[in-house]
Amino acid sequence: MTKTFLICCALALMAIQCSLAAFAVFGAKLDLVPVMVIFAALTSSWQRALLVAAFSALLLDALSSAPLGLSIPPAAVAAVVINHFRRIFYRENWLLQSLLAAGVSLGCSVWTLLMLSLGATPLPLNFGVIGKMGLIALLAVAVTPPLLWLLGRLGHWLRQEEAEVETF
Repeated sequence: MTKTFLICCALALMAIQCSLAAFAVFGAKLDLVPVMVIFAALTSSWQRALLVAAFSALLLDALSSAPLGLSIPPAAVAAVVINHFRRIFYRENWLLQSLLAAGVSLGCSVWTLLMLSLGATPLPLNFGVIGKMGLIALLAVAVTPPLLWLLGRLGHWLRQEEAEVETF
């Protein structure tokens, strides 16, 4: 996939996330960054996946009250790791896509909680926070397979080329 197509997809997903911000399930809101990280990692080179993951995470931080750049490390690590193992992944398997979405979502949530707990006023870790993190992961699991299918069909329809596989 081309960089332009991936960046446009990231912007579109962030616009969808912002428009759905008013809807929350028990206080948990939909996070579409894992969808974009997984899509870029499975369909492009590791450089493009890293760029799109950093861009998506930066957009998420800009649109939330989190410190700017806080979400970049877990998204970038997830993009590079998924891209590295994409040869052995069956990309069309919805169960694998769901597991990847849960892992990326939980990784980003745990990283954010740990980094915010290092601040002057540490965040409390209780069952409510853990439940909300789990619910955010479940929402990501629910929307990832259909959105990955939709983005893949859109890329095919727009005749986006498949990136060459690069190894480390």
